[in-house]
Amino acid sequence: MREQGITQAELNTAKRSITNSYPVDLANPSDVADLILKNSVYGLSLAEIKEFPKQIDAVDMAQVQQVIKDLIHPENLVIVTAGPGGNQ
Repeated sequence: MREQGITQAELNTAKRSITNSYPVDLANPSDVADLILKNSVYGLSLAEIKEFPKQIDAVDMAQVQQVIKDLIHPENLVIVTAGPGGNQ
């Protein structure tokens, strides 16, 4: 991923998935209250709730590629497994 990045289709799918699930996430009043509380803790305004889908939609390939370069470091990769050991 770090060398090749993602495709525009993958970015579009991710953005669509996030923005389409957002209204569902807000269908329950207790979830809305939780989001308002979290936004308050992080110093975000109530407008953030309305603006979030627009902010996701505004993400472009250059931003994603930069985040990949900044955060994904294969040399630091650690693989952890859980379950029975042994030769299987």
